[in-house]
Amino acid sequence: MDLYSSRRRGQKQAKPAILMQCRCTEQAVLPGSVDQGKRCVARTSYAVTLVSSKPGGEIVRRTSLATALLVLACTGSGEPSQSPSPSYHVLFIGNSLTAVNDLPHTVAALAATVEESIAVEAVTRPNLAIIDHINGSSNAMQVLQQGRWDLVVLQQGPTSQQIGRDTLILAARMLEPSVAAAGGKIAQLMVWPAAADLSSFDGVLQSCKDTASAVAGICLPAGQAWRSAWAIDPSFPFYGPDGFHPSELGTYLAALVVYEGITGKSAETLPDQAYVNGRLLATPVNTVRLLQHVAHETVLAYEH
Repeated sequence: MDLYSSRRRGQKQAKPAILMQCRCTEQAVLPGSVDQGKRCVARTSYAVTLVSSKPGGEIVRRTSLATALLVLACTGSGEPSQSPSPSYHVLFIGNSLTAVNDLPHTVAALAATVEESIAVEAVTRPNLAIIDHINGSSNAMQVLQQGRWDLVVLQQGPTSQQIGRDTLILAARMLEPSVAAAGGKIAQLMVWPAAADLSSFDGVLQSCKDTASAVAGICLPAGQAWRSAWAIDPSFPFYGPDGFHPSELGTYLAALVVYEGITGKSAETLPDQAYVNGRLLATPVNTVRLLQHVAHETVLAYEH
């Protein structure tokens, strides 16, 4: 399937119904959640493998169901359906800005809500640049070369300065032959500067655009979506407590951008509830719809 040929921008798509069948079990608990008790897992399910790093630096792999993000209180029962074959295979290579709030898994779960299937895998290590992954500080090259990928999402950041941009472009060019051999193309994920350095947003966006251009890839302007949302309401709490890593709402908006960048389908067709990292956020419906609109318009503005 061509990842980009099916895009039909500017057209409103009918919102698909989400068919739910319950499989109630004491073990069906959200990843990372403290909730216990019975849960109902949506029928749209598929396996997702994530690779992350422990504090000591060890790369670990875990497999789970993306639809764990869709669990609801359940009083009935039902038979689980067969998992569909993934429509997209996406590898994320990055650092803690990707790992915090489990951005890859959140993207996969967004797709599941509209019966899309995105198989995601991620290699993340704290503080690493892409060149560090290439040079052996993680097993990213092994994972890349052993799989088939529609898209390889690169994240480092914020990369607002020219020296960091040059290194990122060099790394992307080094990776591009392996990505092409795996059947895919590169997507550069734009993140965000620290809250104390908001003036650097333009430089972060430029790095995303220049890197994508250098490898005939795409720019996923998540950080720009933050900025566009702030232009409407400056009170949106996209930063976490440290003023650098994303809050759950910040990850949700980033995931909307990545979802649309992968599938070419408008984020506005997604449900009006925000799930991130196994939690249903207490975000008003009008806010969810606004963020979906912002994500859609931002992707349209920067698509190649």
